[in-house]
Amino acid sequence: MFNTSDDEVMLAVALGIPLYACDPALSDWGSKSGSRRAFAEAGIAFPVGREDLPDLDALAEAIADLLDRPSRPRRLVVKINEGFSGDGNAVIDVADLGSCPDARQVRERLPAVLRYEAAGMDFIAYQRLFVRHGGIVEYWLDGRNKRTPSVQLRINPLGEVEWISSHDQIMAGPNSQVFQGSTFPADECYARALHEPALRVGEVLRRHGVLGRFSVDFVSVLGDDGWDHQAIEINLRKGGTTMPYQMLQFLTNGRYDPGLGLFLTPVGQVRHYYATDNLVDPLYRRLIPDDLIDILVARRLHFDETRQQGVVFNLIGALSEFGKLGLVCIGDSPATARRLFEDSVATLTEEAQADRRVDR
Repeated sequence: MFNTSDDEVMLAVALGIPLYACDPALSDWGSKSGSRRAFAEAGIAFPVGREDLPDLDALAEAIADLLDRPSRPRRLVVKINEGFSGDGNAVIDVADLGSCPDARQVRERLPAVLRYEAAGMDFIAYQRLFVRHGGIVEYWLDGRNKRTPSVQLRINPLGEVEWISSHDQIMAGPNSQVFQGSTFPADECYARALHEPALRVGEVLRRHGVLGRFSVDFVSVLGDDGWDHQAIEINLRKGGTTMPYQMLQFLTNGRYDPGLGLFLTPVGQVRHYYATDNLVDPLYRRLIPDDLIDILVARRLHFDETRQQGVVFNLIGALSEFGKLGLVCIGDSPATARRLFEDSVATLTEEAQADRRVDR
């Protein structure tokens, strides 16, 4: 998904032009194991765990070792190196493994205790993927108030690490590990605190020759002493936050100020958005792209260039066939952006239901 391939390298060589993206030979730094190695080299906080596990026997040994530590976790998460959007993840409730299991006992119990994030996944398929790609196991981070922010950066051809943006990710799935969308910027309570560790990761990647866009994902838990931020993943590519942020940039000609942790228009107005690329409802298959534009304008939800607020649709080619689309809801506050999203969903559903009643 948006990763640079060998085909693009061959095309760049044939055309005699540079490739402004991560060399596929360095893609391991974006794997789950490579991410943990980069975090260690950067000296930032990340979950206790083990990386570079080639098979389930090694996984079982790593789990047994982690459970032999004084600070025993309630849950563990297993991740396949090349998994994305949570589909390669599986959670283990430590209580299901017994009191003091050794590696052999853990290995025997794995088929029964793995709880997969991907729909339809079973042990045979998961084992095959794990052996093919390898993976990691680490402590599952718990907390009553838990967020999943992400910082986007870029390493330019001059070798400079540049800020792009920060987001809070909207997650779904059995254990809230599947990306559904994002809010921008990340919560002002901690957005600026994420910049320094993300920059340190960027410096590590720069030293190893990485070029182009990347992001660093965190899990942030609010405790008695404030927010605790643990880095969990590097994405060496454009991701789900790239398009909505670029749409905001192009529509407003604004910029992200990392010092403030805010996005500012040229006249200094603050802008936020609530975005998703996965709004799905079978009812929406009754609509065509032209309907979306008419509905937006009639309900005054469309993006207003004067106010620089409103809703912009994307991925509308999937609307009639799959009932799926994306939207970016831009407002002057997080509450306004969220209200625009909720109003848009309610309006689309209402119009699709009305269209069905007319057909009857």
